[in-house]
Amino acid sequence: MDHLTIGKIGEQLAKDYLTNQHYKILFTNYRFRHLEIDIIALKSRTIYFVEVKTRHYQNYKLEKDLNITPEEEFTTAKKQKFIKASELFLLQHHQFKNYQIQLSLLALYLFDDHEPIYKIYDTISNYL
Repeated sequence: MDHLTIGKIGEQLAKDYLTNQHYKILFTNYRFRHLEIDIIALKSRTIYFVEVKTRHYQNYKLEKDLNITPEEEFTTAKKQKFIKASELFLLQHHQFKNYQIQLSLLALYLFDDHEPIYKIYDTISNYL
């Protein structure tokens, strides 16, 4: 599978996963000029800005054997753009001014011979 296909599959799986976890999906692929937020969701008066990073592996192996993880693909430059996009969204959508805000990374591991593994990091500050 090519990079774009894996990304689209990952974002759809992430939306399904969040919906099953009782998040209400407000926007997907929200764009502001050259910036993008993969998923904007709502749960319990908290707005979640979710960056989805997906990696595909041919065979299931222990995580320590994986060459690069989805988390490693969330580079400092991408984090800064993600934060800026979140700030711009809030400036444009005043209806959410009294909501709690959560910046999240959803790392998704796809395997040919194993169910996907989802890892949610509820704060990206650990990565800044």
